[in-house]
Amino acid sequence: MATVIPAFLDGNTFVHYSNATGRLISGNTGGLVKVFDPENDTEPTSIDIPENVTALGTHGDKLLVATTAGELALLTVSTKSLGSVSYQVIYKCGHVLRDVAFINDGNRSVCVGDRPVLVVVDHMDGFRTQEIALPANPTNLAYSSSGEVVAISLCNGDVHVISVINEQPTYVHTLARVLPPKTLSSSDFVDYAGAHAHEMVCTKSVWSNQGETLLVPTQSRSVDAFLRTDWSRLLQLPVSGKTIVSLAASLSLSVVSVLYEDGSIDFCKPGAAAAMASLPGAAQRLATNITWAKNSVYYGSASGPLYSHQIRLEDADPVTSHDVELLFVDLAEERVSLAKKHSLDDSHIIDEDEDNNANGYDETANGYDKYYNKSVEGFLASRRKKHKHAKHSSSPQPSIPYRIVPYSPGATPWIQSTSGTGGSKRRYIFMSSIGYVWSVCAEDQTSISVSFFDRIVNKDYHFVDHNDFDLCSMNEKGVLFGCSGFSDDQKLQRGKVFYRHHVNTSDSWERQIPLVAGEYITSVSLTSTADVESGEVLIVVGTNYGYLRFFNLYGLCINLIKTSPVAATIASRLDAVFIVHRAGPNNYTYSIINVTEDYTFVQQERALALTEDRGPLIKGLCFNEYSDPCIVAGIDDVLSILSHWREPNNARWVPLLNCKDIVTDYGLTASKRNWSCWPLGFQDEKFVAMVLKNSDAYPGFPLPLPVDFDVRMPVKCFRSLVEEKADEDDVDAKLAQIQKEDPEEEFLRASTFGKLLSASMADADNEDEQLEKLNHFSMTFDKSLLKLFNSACQSNRLNKAFSIVKLIKNDKALLAATRIGERHNFNKLVAKINRLREEIMEED
Repeated sequence: MATVIPAFLDGNTFVHYSNATGRLISGNTGGLVKVFDPENDTEPTSIDIPENVTALGTHGDKLLVATTAGELALLTVSTKSLGSVSYQVIYKCGHVLRDVAFINDGNRSVCVGDRPVLVVVDHMDGFRTQEIALPANPTNLAYSSSGEVVAISLCNGDVHVISVINEQPTYVHTLARVLPPKTLSSSDFVDYAGAHAHEMVCTKSVWSNQGETLLVPTQSRSVDAFLRTDWSRLLQLPVSGKTIVSLAASLSLSVVSVLYEDGSIDFCKPGAAAAMASLPGAAQRLATNITWAKNSVYYGSASGPLYSHQIRLEDADPVTSHDVELLFVDLAEERVSLAKKHSLDDSHIIDEDEDNNANGYDETANGYDKYYNKSVEGFLASRRKKHKHAKHSSSPQPSIPYRIVPYSPGATPWIQSTSGTGGSKRRYIFMSSIGYVWSVCAEDQTSISVSFFDRIVNKDYHFVDHNDFDLCSMNEKGVLFGCSGFSDDQKLQRGKVFYRHHVNTSDSWERQIPLVAGEYITSVSLTSTADVESGEVLIVVGTNYGYLRFFNLYGLCINLIKTSPVAATIASRLDAVFIVHRAGPNNYTYSIINVTEDYTFVQQERALALTEDRGPLIKGLCFNEYSDPCIVAGIDDVLSILSHWREPNNARWVPLLNCKDIVTDYGLTASKRNWSCWPLGFQDEKFVAMVLKNSDAYPGFPLPLPVDFDVRMPVKCFRSLVEEKADEDDVDAKLAQIQKEDPEEEFLRASTFGKLLSASMADADNEDEQLEKLNHFSMTFDKSLLKLFNSACQSNRLNKAFSIVKLIKNDKALLAATRIGERHNFNKLVAKINRLREEIMEED
């Protein structure tokens, strides 16, 4: 028997349970929200909201309300005494809003209404909105935080799936004509008991906890489960065949509740032949929607009250969401043995156009915890606690070797979800200008998603991760994973390496790296670009004991070398391997191995300016198109490139760009002073990075779009301009002054890039194109020096002018310098230049 809660006298009432706050929220079309504590019999707290609510959504203590007036209102629902709470309208349109949800860990929200668009509201950017076109008018939406995907129900019966992992949402898939068609004719008020009774039919789908399965109410009054693997229909829930008005799943997804318009409820267990239990309803109730709150279900009505049932399902064994996900997979695969937990098994691959889950570990690993396995504050606190314990312990402590933290380019620490719905967390384990690999850990299951910035070339996919992969490297054709074994939680899978092609998985392979006691993998790398049709791809695996193993594309070990402890590796398309070694605390070196010349060390154990004291050790590590190593160190946030590395013992790092200055306008723009960047790559003399706002140290969700920055070598200091107090107009003038072309920087940049290109000519694929670029750098070099020469002449600094001329080696440019000198009537200077021309001609 249902318990009646007379919260409202009349009107449509909708219910929503917030797992974060433990509060039941009921909203009524009369313009009121009541917040209940299901654990206590205390009076609910009432909050004013806009009238004629159509949908509710929560994240943490935040509540979204959509209305028929086209208003999207945001308010805070505290876990304690609420007091006086006011709402803020963050979006308004001229049509009815039908559904709403928070996305991206509460950083954005989405809503749909009586227009064929999905509206995305950015809460972190002044509630800026963007609209995504849809093929038909939407009716409802369902969001999966694990997969960062939104399933949008359309009035024509389609389910349109969109990925929202990026700032710009992208299309994933369409389930055609599965929903019951639904025409929405209501405007000012939805009269479920009269003219709008046809709008009660359910078209809202429900995601499983891990985002692997989508439950969809169908035209045949059933509930079908679809796998994200290939969007195939997996099973039907055993329902009674009446008109469904709402679906809801328990937090563990062990039971799905199906609400009918008369208030009756079926409780179904996925895979069962019949409903586990059914509760009768009453025709006069006209139920609106249902929600789970721990061991109870609540549903709203079209007449004001809400109703509750305590759930005691004797047949329902305690089931975790992981068990349920496996149930779905087992049904699709006819019960694949759990002993065969291999990522190589393509049954776990989920091809689609976007995201999913992750790579989880215990937060309290012995010894050094991974800083990327928890928040930075948590890592520091645990390390201080460990050191304090060691200091006061009476028993002798074993010496701890240097703990090199495993590294993959672009990897980030875990980001804990703030929704409070099960403690899910996620992180990026690899990122480059090609794409990114991210991982979600929810309860006891993890999964990995592989995504691309250019989705025309490759299609995104994801798979359930049974191997605790925490290392990754990727190119345009394939991806390499590794389980480092750094954490105690990885003992079973430590040393496992897995490679798969993005499209053709027939050549996928995995193997176990033999590790001695105390050894773990610190880095895995894959040839940085895969434009060589021969398929000669190099795979390198390094460990903290200095072992370097080289594999070909098919997993054959082709060489084994022992060096100093390896902190990071990257491999270029020309089979040049760049290795970062750790020789001791804050003591790092690098080596370069030329694989094609019998693994010759071109550079060996050369000093590298890295420190562990400030920020991440390495923010970015990559090759440019000429196979020159590039690095962005955490200590200075400067992009540097290794020049002359092909000459033994002659390599030198050249700073190209201060990354912090370029994204903050050198500190001039107040709104950008807390911005930073996350490096992705360096190609065609352009620095590719993501701009991080709001003092973020690492990219989060949604992922910012990559931005190209022109190189500007750190030659001039603009501190005096920054320190001057000025109004807004002066700031614009200063920015223009800073961004003005500087001949001195231009000459250094042309010289640097010219030398880099000249050194790589022997490896050039298109020599004519490279010669044309080299000629361009040469002309830029001469032009910039002539500008500097003219400026020195204008300032009557003749000695400086002649020192500039001596850098010019082109006779045509020297002739131009004589004409500039003649124009300024510096005859002696002109004579010196002519003598210089003669000397150069004699040398030639």
